[in-house]
Amino acid sequence: FEVRAEEDLTRAGMQDALTWFRTAAVDAEVALIFYAGHAVQVGSENFLIGTDLSEVSVPSLQSSSVTLSDLLAATEGLGAELTMVVLDACRDNPFAETGLGRAGLSPVSGGAGTLVAYATGPGNVAADGVGANSTFTAARLEHIETPALDVRLMFGRVRQDVVRASVGQQIPWVEEAVLGEHYLVSAPAALDPDD
Repeated sequence: FEVRAEEDLTRAGMQDALTWFRTAAVDAEVALIFYAGHAVQVGSENFLIGTDLSEVSVPSLQSSSVTLSDLLAATEGLGAELTMVVLDACRDNPFAETGLGRAGLSPVSGGAGTLVAYATGPGNVAADGVGANSTFTAARLEHIETPALDVRLMFGRVRQDVVRASVGQQIPWVEEAVLGEHYLVSAPAALDPDD
């Protein structure tokens, strides 16, 4: 994998990272965007907030965020066999207190070959966890390097771990239109026709 890791980005920084992604991921086998941070749902759009948010207002939110639609648009037409957008971003929404937004994130769907994974179900709030990572990311890291495990099964195992760890309070959610099987580490050994 070719990886670009960024932290504490402004809106302009996030847009720059998406521009890089659009070039680097052309014809990739797997194209993956992972976002961990604060995101809110206002209207029917999910805003991934940059570090330049200056106040809790819709104009400030729009000028300091990229949207989940922006991320999905960055994945379109790349020619990747599998495109994944993973969001560890369903936190309390300060805009809900003003009546401008709702808790959690709203579901979206991508085109064929796309998987969108959320730390928790639509309209719900995810836990931050107790260590360096959230409950969702800790579970994902536990399974992401498992050999011969299709990505859909991997996220199923992540869901089980998070539900268990949160005593049913947090249920990760996946929207997908994945074609075929995809392995992040290695594919299973070919079956022996004599077996």
